[in-house]
Amino acid sequence: MFLKPSPRVAIRLTPYQHLEKLYESKDQAVQRASLNALPESFRLQILDSICKPAGRPVKAEYEEVRVFDPLPRLQQAVKEVATKAFAFFKQNTIASEICNRHRRPSLKDGNSREDHATDNIPLLLKTMHRSFGDLIPELQEVLNEWAKQGEPEEDRAKAQFRIICFLRKPSKTGLLLNYLNLKSLPGIFDKELLIFRLRKLVLSGNKLESIPKEIGLLWRLKTLDLAQNKLESIPEEIYKLQHLTRLNLSHNFFTSIPNQIGLLSKLTTLDLTGNQLKSIPKKIGLLSNLTALELNGNQLESIPKKIGWIPDLSFLYISNNRLKSIPQEIYELRHLMRLDLSGNKLTSLPHSIDQLRDLAMLNLKDNLQLKSLPRRLFCLPRRCRVHIQRTGLSEEVLSNLQQAYNAREDQAPTIVMEHMLLSKSGFKYVISPPQPEADQPNQP
Repeated sequence: MFLKPSPRVAIRLTPYQHLEKLYESKDQAVQRASLNALPESFRLQILDSICKPAGRPVKAEYEEVRVFDPLPRLQQAVKEVATKAFAFFKQNTIASEICNRHRRPSLKDGNSREDHATDNIPLLLKTMHRSFGDLIPELQEVLNEWAKQGEPEEDRAKAQFRIICFLRKPSKTGLLLNYLNLKSLPGIFDKELLIFRLRKLVLSGNKLESIPKEIGLLWRLKTLDLAQNKLESIPEEIYKLQHLTRLNLSHNFFTSIPNQIGLLSKLTTLDLTGNQLKSIPKKIGLLSNLTALELNGNQLESIPKKIGWIPDLSFLYISNNRLKSIPQEIYELRHLMRLDLSGNKLTSLPHSIDQLRDLAMLNLKDNLQLKSLPRRLFCLPRRCRVHIQRTGLSEEVLSNLQQAYNAREDQAPTIVMEHMLLSKSGFKYVISPPQPEADQPNQP
């Protein structure tokens, strides 16, 4: 039996690996590709070293340099960039490692450790790749300056440490900056190294009042978590993240969501819990891939009819709002499995509720104004649990429920009240009811 070879996965190189290829290769196509793949700061330093001695203006792109300079001059430019970065980080351990590989002492013939470190540029670049990954002096300077300006309650030092750890490990695609009491973010999200790497960005549990619009440049981002901040809005650029699948905006101060939310066509999970939303835009019906929508704890008085346009919606949570009714179109969600309507002001349910054939949980508890239930409720799947604790259902309605249950006992869903389940003989306790505490005699 022969196994099929697994497809090769393209591995993204770090800046120091691109510098090494640029230093060693004699192929102009490889040189061009490596130069264009470098961060802008490195690229401009190299072009500045090459073009200025020749009396040419500095070019931002390699394609504009028709005839590349001789290899020694290119190697000298790469060496200048590498040694400058090496001096910035002041990593003497790198120099010691290189000296040990050369099998010669660090201080020989009066040369310093730094002199030996720069003797072998390819080896230096290999070691810098292993030590720093995508961390370059430009990013380090931005982080140092940002960390110095923080307020006492902000843990910017820990945030800086997490960012550096992320940059030093090129295999990482998620950056977690949660629960650090941050009031602002460093200006690094417009840098190429983050734009091409970030897939997950977690900023929850901070004190952010605004989000930099540069986050909209992270076109590969799939998860964006902005929960538990002080946000009232997010930049329009966020709605251009076409690969975004999970967006968490819960526990902020949003009063509305713009229609641009409909542009996030690949979104599968949207969490808007614990805001101050009074309405949901109609464009939410354009989120054709949405499977989970959480709207708990807002001030919603209605749900748009176009919510029925979301074909794969499986989880819909709208508890603790101000809903008096739900649109008939909600029952077009044929794949809906969990529907939480608890803590609202519902007075009745549409008769088409039996169309939710995949429903496994319907939560109606704490709707004190709910006076009636449709008989088709018992046409829901048998595995479905319907919670009707603390509602306004009268004894007459409960009696009608009993008759409807008896007619479909073997196929009826489970009706749950306080500590009780509906059975053929009526509601029965499934656990012992709470017993009143006996009066304790006064102690002398």
